[in-house]
Amino acid sequence: MLASLRIPKDVEYSRALDAKVSWLHRRAPDTDIYFFANRTDRPQDINARFRVSGKEAELWHADTGEIEPAEFRIDGGHDEGVKYFSGTATYTTTMKVDRRWFRQGAGSRARILLNPGAVNDLAEVSVNGQVLGILWKWPYQVDVTGALKPGANQLEIKVTNQWTNRLIGDRSALLDRKVLAAGVPGFGPPPTLSDSGLLGPVTLVTVLAPAVRNRAP
Repeated sequence: MLASLRIPKDVEYSRALDAKVSWLHRRAPDTDIYFFANRTDRPQDINARFRVSGKEAELWHADTGEIEPAEFRIDGGHDEGVKYFSGTATYTTTMKVDRRWFRQGAGSRARILLNPGAVNDLAEVSVNGQVLGILWKWPYQVDVTGALKPGANQLEIKVTNQWTNRLIGDRSALLDRKVLAAGVPGFGPPPTLSDSGLLGPVTLVTVLAPAVRNRAP
């Protein structure tokens, strides 16, 4: 509904693949209050943007009551370069793999599949520096068994979106702020920005497949 009315999202934020974050928004008479909760047992580095302008930002620590200034920037209500970004974004994280995931059952072998969830529009998956393929259609799924090892593993997912958002941005920008070399023709209001990037959730699934045995001729 908001997209059809050309209203930006209330909250947008970037986070690590394994981060679990909940948030809510409420308004006081002259204040917007956004409550963020980190649902993991480790610190998280989150870059967020809010549909608020003309106000100073502060950090209020719910556990101590401490208040401190927050670093922020207002740019037309939102970070313009990110808003109209078209290209490749890289997501990385360290994931721990249990040794038991590799165990084989009787007459079967274990396979571990990675599913990045919703992706817009192409995803290149690498595990421990090994490129495992490019996902471009549903289901976005790749076999990562051979690249994984028990313990810590480095996961990297590069997601490339279409040029649609950049074209929309250039239609809306002044001449000296356009990115593309050629002009972008168009009449009427620009179309709605499309969702881009790794939307998730990213999951690992262990499946059992029949073992293949070589037989003597």
